[in-house]
Amino acid sequence: MLGSVPAFFANAGMTFAGTFHGSGHPIDGGRMFRDGKRVFGEGKTWKGLIGGIIIGSTLSFLMIFVYIALEQGILGGSPHWSDLKLITLQEVLFFIHPSPLNLIMRTVLLSVGACFGDLIGSFFKRRTARERGTPFPLLDQLDFLLFAYLCAYAFFPLPWYYILVISLFTPLVAVLANIVAYYLRKKHVPW
Repeated sequence: MLGSVPAFFANAGMTFAGTFHGSGHPIDGGRMFRDGKRVFGEGKTWKGLIGGIIIGSTLSFLMIFVYIALEQGILGGSPHWSDLKLITLQEVLFFIHPSPLNLIMRTVLLSVGACFGDLIGSFFKRRTARERGTPFPLLDQLDFLLFAYLCAYAFFPLPWYYILVISLFTPLVAVLANIVAYYLRKKHVPW
């Protein structure tokens, strides 16, 4: 599941960046699509999109550096700290072992893909006449993740069973994250 972290950070980061110091400028500029509905809606802002990419990438790189520092004992951690079984060694090697360029590309592309996947999901919500904040089960929870994997595939080819497991787990995480964001007053609705 570690390989999905940039996508999750970016998805959450869009909400926090988009509401930081008020709302931003809508990506669609208020324009309508040919069906007479907004292209993306008022809630999809440049500030949220760019902020989500920056937050997703930055927090993911920070997490990687902390992991490497702990593993090498630089931060005073035990070399066996991963015995806590929060993540498996196989997951860590799968995500961190590649060349530095590959690691940078997959981390950034997962963040970018998550933000654009959410934007695409918003486009489809508008086409089905759903207003901002109206739930669209599964699309709301999986659009960012599946598009993130698609964008990063050349640098991060995940096996189908990994994508299946994380796709089953993600809706639960998304629901909990949305509830937390709602109570922190970063979202107008708890979904």
